[in-house]
Amino acid sequence: MAGTALALLAGTVIGWTTVFGEVERYCDDQGTGLGGLIRLSGEGNVTNPLLAPCFWGSVAFVIALAWALYVLFDNQPQKRRKSIRGLWWLLLGGTVFAFVNNLPVFLDFYTKPKGTVTGCSPDAITSPFLTGCFGGFASFAAALVFVSLALWSIRRLKKKHG
Repeated sequence: MAGTALALLAGTVIGWTTVFGEVERYCDDQGTGLGGLIRLSGEGNVTNPLLAPCFWGSVAFVIALAWALYVLFDNQPQKRRKSIRGLWWLLLGGTVFAFVNNLPVFLDFYTKPKGTVTGCSPDAITSPFLTGCFGGFASFAAALVFVSLALWSIRRLKKKHG
């Protein structure tokens, strides 16, 4: 579970770093400061970060990280297994969510002229692998693999020891 927590910590840092950058960009674009976040529709070129998938993915990272830490320090085996299964479902959802949000960026990057594709921000991207969205996807996927291995290990031990 330590690997899961580390992957989720990385995703949390990537996600919230991206969100805070987008909040700064949005507030500068709107000229309203942080109070502009309350309005869900803006008049500028930048989408409100509270409506962006990155924000919701970052919230999911915090929830998953807290859950993984809870599981890591839980000493009741039966309760722990159930918690790991629940975390697996959350991570599966986060991985699918991140994949679906990355798919248009990848499709655009490889089908449109270079220098015209943007990610969450209005800046052109040089590679879809260097976006915060892909970092979030990779972190969710890595955590899902670690949790899947933990569940496999628990099932294997349960079969071995009855």
